[in-house]
Amino acid sequence: MTDEITIILMSTAAATLGVIAGRLWAGASRWSAGAEMLAGVVLIAAALFHFAPEVLHMGGAAPYMALVGASVALIVDAVLARDPHDDHAGLDRGRAGAALGVLAVHSTLDGALYALSFGHDHSSGLFAAAGLLLHELPEGAAAAFLAAQFGWRPARVWSVAILASALTTPAGWYAARAMEPSVASIAEGLFAMTAGILSYIGLRLVVRALWPKRGLAK
Repeated sequence: MTDEITIILMSTAAATLGVIAGRLWAGASRWSAGAEMLAGVVLIAAALFHFAPEVLHMGGAAPYMALVGASVALIVDAVLARDPHDDHAGLDRGRAGAALGVLAVHSTLDGALYALSFGHDHSSGLFAAAGLLLHELPEGAAAAFLAAQFGWRPARVWSVAILASALTTPAGWYAARAMEPSVASIAEGLFAMTAGILSYIGLRLVVRALWPKRGLAK
């Protein structure tokens, strides 16, 4: 549990650093793309060399649950057509607010993925964290860009961006951990779904980095 809490704190710090970079550095969008590419490669490697063998070893319905997880991620990706990492220049307040809300939900779900991965076993948690932590940096930068569209005072922009990208992750982790006893009977199925979701996220990050104007669900 100590390592898990450390990872959650690191994710909060990474997203906060992303907010700082997004606010203070004009070139943040360029390194964000690189960070996302690296995060995607790490998650794909984790899927190939850890999650897939683990799910296949579990047998039964686990491989199908992994496919369900990937399919759910694809559907959600298609529904949330506005990507919170896209270029935000010229967004009106309504669209910026919607994108910021999507990012906050996304960050909350990241926290749940940490909890589900560590809940299965320590190594799965570390593999998931290796990719997701890299993903927190561009997420924080995106939150900073979006919050800046409202014309707020700087202190409020900083606060909203950090709340949406950094503080929602530990909230999602805590909520998932709190519900853990009530879902113990379906823990293996949830892990298999998590493996599918993480695999999809990795593939999507790589596709988005290589073809910025295209996506798996577009």
